[in-house]
Amino acid sequence: MIISNDVFGLTIRQFEQRFKACLDRRKSQEQYILNLRYPDKTSDEYMEYLQNIKYCNKDWLSWTEKDLKDIYLYEHLVRTVGTEIDIHKRQQLFIIEDLIHKNSTDRRTATISSGSLAEGIDLQGSDIDIMCVIKSLDVVQDERNIKHPVQRATLVMETDTDHLGFCRLRLIAGGDGTNNSITYQYVESKGFYLSVNELVCNIIKMVPEHQLTPNGPCLADRFQIYDFAFCLRSKYLPYNAMPWAWRYRQQWPPNSVIDKIKKHGCLLVPIGPRTMPDVMFYGDYLSLWQKNYLFIRLISFNWILRFDYMTDISKCFKALMFIESLIKSQCSTFIVSVCKHHHAELSQYVAQLLPPPSIMTTTYIIQKRYHRHLKDGTKTDAVSGWLLYASFYYVTGQYKVTLRLTDYVLSRCSSDMLLIDLIHYSEEDMNNYRNNVYSTMTLNEMMRIATVANVHYFQNSSLIPMELQLEVNDDDIYIPPTVMSHFLRYMCYHHLDDISNRQQALHDLYLSVDGTHFVSTNTLSTSLTYLE
Repeated sequence: MIISNDVFGLTIRQFEQRFKACLDRRKSQEQYILNLRYPDKTSDEYMEYLQNIKYCNKDWLSWTEKDLKDIYLYEHLVRTVGTEIDIHKRQQLFIIEDLIHKNSTDRRTATISSGSLAEGIDLQGSDIDIMCVIKSLDVVQDERNIKHPVQRATLVMETDTDHLGFCRLRLIAGGDGTNNSITYQYVESKGFYLSVNELVCNIIKMVPEHQLTPNGPCLADRFQIYDFAFCLRSKYLPYNAMPWAWRYRQQWPPNSVIDKIKKHGCLLVPIGPRTMPDVMFYGDYLSLWQKNYLFIRLISFNWILRFDYMTDISKCFKALMFIESLIKSQCSTFIVSVCKHHHAELSQYVAQLLPPPSIMTTTYIIQKRYHRHLKDGTKTDAVSGWLLYASFYYVTGQYKVTLRLTDYVLSRCSSDMLLIDLIHYSEEDMNNYRNNVYSTMTLNEMMRIATVANVHYFQNSSLIPMELQLEVNDDDIYIPPTVMSHFLRYMCYHHLDDISNRQQALHDLYLSVDGTHFVSTNTLSTSLTYLE
């Protein structure tokens, strides 16, 4: 077969045209293809894809280099909120945080990280949004969904065509009354609809120490740092939300995401529609979210939950094993460091759940467990874990070892160290931290080199000195590292009958409180207690 030059040239031109048309179609559908390939934008596979395209030609972007407005907007967004990689790394961080808390704590109210921070957008002045899910009840789509015998309070969703996206909750079963957060005192007598007023007021009364105040549909803490959105979970989508799940979409969200939303249900948050008939107000002048009927805004349910710390030590051991499995499975060095930090924090907690140590009665196995968890607990920061170790030696009567450990702790409490968990940091604090760390360090190394933390004694801690036992009978306490070090030194010299050093330790304790060295406003009153 012979092909002439003209025919061969025509064939090449046809191929080029079809190839160009194929590239154009692919470029126009690029986001759709990416959604199919990577439905989870926080997956390691998608993060690897983003890393790879950083070093490739940027023709894949939807804008061209000639379009200066688009380029300027893109660069401005990167400077403000970071690159897409930065955003997804923050999202990964909150997902891992929630997973760890879910497996580290055990209470009837679960919590979920939400808001702009959890979405990866770190803006200056943003508060921390947390959704608190009341778990000890059921919310059903229809009365036919009720499973008998009814053991928990059960509410049914009632939708209204006049208020799309909202529904009311009607109490139809009170359960057996043994484990209910919602009872008949929370509902209006007319129709048995859940009352926002009663629900919110009772939540505020349950945690008076947090001094919560209404802030839109949330409750804010006294420092205006946290916004808590108390909500209910339904395993079902309301009837008026079903069309959303079935409607046709060209791109996002992909079917895999929609299937997860349908599987896990939704969260019901107390917030009413902006326009509501006067009959719903009952003549009061409260804000919209405090109406007498609890209207609910429908929000997709995030299946990652968070609980408060558990008291069952066997569950704590399982939580430690879970974190260890995360460490082995994660690819990101930063996420691995976060997991290790949580492992160290939980180790400090587990050590304080063990039977009280003593010289005569503590068995070898218990001693071994103490040393294992206390050693792991030293990895949170420069000093707090070592102070717990010093407390262990103090309560077992090994005062000279305690003195050596407190010497080490005080040597690390220099003025350029950063006290973590403060509300605000000065520019001097941040500069000191930057001068103490290097970019090649891992997060764990930075924390152990450049930060100090208050020593945290949990309620009924087995490591608290006998002289401070009353302080943890009802709640946890946080003690500044310098204050706790000088207090332990004073008590050790007292037991050793070393009067001269005891007086010096007492003087140093006074100076550490009076000079407020690492003593924040939150721990000042606790610190003053040790001078009385």
